[in-house]
Amino acid sequence: MTEKFESVFLKESGRFWCGKIRTGVTGMTAICRKLDAPGNVIFKDRPKITAGAVDGFFVKRYNLPGFFTRLRRRFKTPRPLVVLRGAEKLAALGIRTPEVYAALVEKKWFFRREYLVTQLLDKNCRMLDNLPENECYKVVTGKFIPMLKVMHDAGMSHGDLNLRNCFVWQDGEAGLVDLDGSAVGRHQLDMKVRAVELARIISSFLLHFRKLDEAERFTAKVLKIYGGKVSAAATLKAVEKFFQRGKKYLSLS
Repeated sequence: MTEKFESVFLKESGRFWCGKIRTGVTGMTAICRKLDAPGNVIFKDRPKITAGAVDGFFVKRYNLPGFFTRLRRRFKTPRPLVVLRGAEKLAALGIRTPEVYAALVEKKWFFRREYLVTQLLDKNCRMLDNLPENECYKVVTGKFIPMLKVMHDAGMSHGDLNLRNCFVWQDGEAGLVDLDGSAVGRHQLDMKVRAVELARIISSFLLHFRKLDEAERFTAKVLKIYGGKVSAAATLKAVEKFFQRGKKYLSLS
């Protein structure tokens, strides 16, 4: 990472900026400040997160509303740096994810916001929750489960393997977005973490296509493809927990 990114600490428009910017890339703080400008395409605008397209870049701002939220975040690794670490690990493993250009923190006294700037996914990229059921099934079982095995063996977890965070390129290669909850370690993941990660994508697929009654069969299929010694019972237990959350969200109960 030290070869690809430079540490920055500067003052602009009365605010201090610090973080990492990809070597050779310029104007990242200006891109971040333009997120609220008229004419940008905004993908998400919520109290905690604002995300949109700015001058050909994807910009995600962690708004950190409230004094105590900002105070707590001062003692934690900024989310953009978590994403950067995860993105670099995926790149090293040959797994596609949007290239990160900047991971920045904007602050002044107790005011604080965090910014992630990455490449935009183009029109040839399709999120799994937009695929027909049969195609999605083939991509999950044929691409994502083997990919997760590689990722887990390398000591990385994603943290939210929802279909909306998984994509497939026109050439058939699979990839991941939204690495906010990712974790990168030096050793292979233990079986409990693997079970939860697998349960997340299993439950996401079954909830999305309203196939809850196929949990046992689909889990067995996934675990067979994944290999290793992940417990079917632990995975199904985690699937059921995700079902309970998903039912409330989707109003299925």
